[in-house]
Amino acid sequence: MRRRAVTVSIGLCWCLLVVGLAGGAPVAADDRVDRHAVTGDRPSDERGQFFIRAGTLRWRSPKPLPVTDARPEFRVGSRVVGYPELGGDGRTLSLSLSELGGYAPHRVQVWLGPQRLDLAGARTRTARPDPIGVGPTVTPTRDPATPGAFEVRSFDYRSAAVPFTGYPAPLEVLGHAVLPKRPGPAPLVLFLHGRHQACYGGRGGDGWPCGGTSKPVPSYLGYDYSQQSLASQGYATVSISANAINAQDFASFDGGARARSVLVRHHLELLASWSADPTSARWADALDMEQVVLVGHSRGGEGVDQAAIDANLEQPYRITGQVLIAPTDFAYQTAAYVPTAVLLPYCDGDVYDLQGQRFVDAARDLTADDTSLRSSVLIRGANHNFFNTEWTPGLSQAPSFDDWFDRDDPVCGRVGSDTRLRAGEQRATGSTFVAAAVRAFVGSQPRMVRWLDSARPLQLPWAGDAVAWTHALGGGRRSTVVPGDTMTTGGAARLCTAVRPANLSVERAPPACGLARWDRQVHWSPRADDFLFPETVYGQVAAGEAAEVSWQAQGAVGSLTPDVPLRLGAADAALDLRVIAGPRRTVRFAIRLSDGDSSWTSPQQVLRPFPGGRNLAPLWARSVRVAPSSPPSDLDLDAITEVEIVTAGDTGRLWVLDASV
Repeated sequence: MRRRAVTVSIGLCWCLLVVGLAGGAPVAADDRVDRHAVTGDRPSDERGQFFIRAGTLRWRSPKPLPVTDARPEFRVGSRVVGYPELGGDGRTLSLSLSELGGYAPHRVQVWLGPQRLDLAGARTRTARPDPIGVGPTVTPTRDPATPGAFEVRSFDYRSAAVPFTGYPAPLEVLGHAVLPKRPGPAPLVLFLHGRHQACYGGRGGDGWPCGGTSKPVPSYLGYDYSQQSLASQGYATVSISANAINAQDFASFDGGARARSVLVRHHLELLASWSADPTSARWADALDMEQVVLVGHSRGGEGVDQAAIDANLEQPYRITGQVLIAPTDFAYQTAAYVPTAVLLPYCDGDVYDLQGQRFVDAARDLTADDTSLRSSVLIRGANHNFFNTEWTPGLSQAPSFDDWFDRDDPVCGRVGSDTRLRAGEQRATGSTFVAAAVRAFVGSQPRMVRWLDSARPLQLPWAGDAVAWTHALGGGRRSTVVPGDTMTTGGAARLCTAVRPANLSVERAPPACGLARWDRQVHWSPRADDFLFPETVYGQVAAGEAAEVSWQAQGAVGSLTPDVPLRLGAADAALDLRVIAGPRRTVRFAIRLSDGDSSWTSPQQVLRPFPGGRNLAPLWARSVRVAPSSPPSDLDLDAITEVEIVTAGDTGRLWVLDASV
């Protein structure tokens, strides 16, 4: 079977934010870019200033850019043309003219997540949702995060700071521990927060350590609610501080992932040594370092994944799983052989493109023998910040904000939307899925997997009826077949690709997957952009093929033919398809399974559109699960040679990413 390498060298991340401009120098009149010379239009709400200097297009903001997990982008229309470098002044972005891909400088716009920076008041607009609803849901009766029987003890710990090459100031070693009062060692869950302001209050500048009367933002305390729940169930938990990284990672080509990896692994080594020390009053025999789950939020998510990649067998701990909450994925890497759950907030106003989906998708083709569970959970109404209480207004010690920028937005606004989660409901939802993942990865509790791998949306009555969609790979599935790799297409199904390798001509390449001018093409963007992957390394990236089924008349059939027949004869066997529905209307279809002589057709499947229109509704795959019931007696379920998509309705479109048994 052909496998495609998906891990890209960390050296590719030249496109991340690095120091590129000393800042502060006045802009000469002949350097300025007349962005309106063609149209004569000069809007009064233009903000900041573009200019060209030394072959570089630069934009200077009237004030320092906010500290976010996302990185600024230069765009032309809906296309990202480059990731500019942030200057040391915190206000100036720069990108070589050679990296604009031939676009004229006067056409460039500056974006940070869903907000345009070079035009006041410009931001992503969402469409008012149709009253379609989400369809049938599963409503569990018991929350996996329900407190357990153990009493807990809490304390903070410190140790000597750790130097990191390239950072002037060392990394603080500070953690918040919540441990169960139980005999014997407990499995360990380590939390790492993301990128937020490092200091607040007083006057001390933006450096590290905090100067003057300013104080460190205690982001590491923001997951105590989840720590308390897990500790009461018997898990040891620590949440570690990364403010030194947050204050200095603007100068990191990888967004600080390597620094966060160093910090995480240093804490784990310290904790292992303390737990092994019989004289340690707090830690002696408290931790089972053979069972460690990492939980990372935003850039912390990418940081813990990097730690799992960097860990080796000689270290005194073993990482058995990871939970990534609204993670960044600047480096296009994912850890092999590590069970992973990715939580994607539907209303993420920071990491708006939901790029953390790649931690699931990339793992599929990383290696043939990795059967670890990889789950993606899309949470309706959740924003980026409110998983952390120290990033939540009304709870945080430092100033904080709702990252979804429009309070009156009909889908995600905290005032204008009926489905936006309140802060407490969002924490309850996050705690539910973190606990389910920890118990699935460590506790050998198979029933917890259904929280991460449900064919129907989950509805949580204890969290304001929050709704979450899931899909998964691995985790007991025996095989996965992929269009263009181990499965061919026919009929109304055609192969499409998200990435065109440099050595494949336009004439020979399949058509592009997705839709033109659709913002959140979660499984496919922005890998196809030439600026991100130069020709010399472009072939290292997964091709990202899918089967597109498009029809203009009822009854069209798209066929998917696996290279090796699928085996569905076992009593518990089911076929799982990851399907992206066309976003503008409800899509209806059935699945027909054939052995070449006989066939069985499933009940009709219905996928309703996600709300928000082209600026918000993600092209995100949902799980379509079929288990043949009462098949014809002459159908050989262990020799399924063809899977057909039998369409209903006069028109529609869908994409099949893969099929698993």
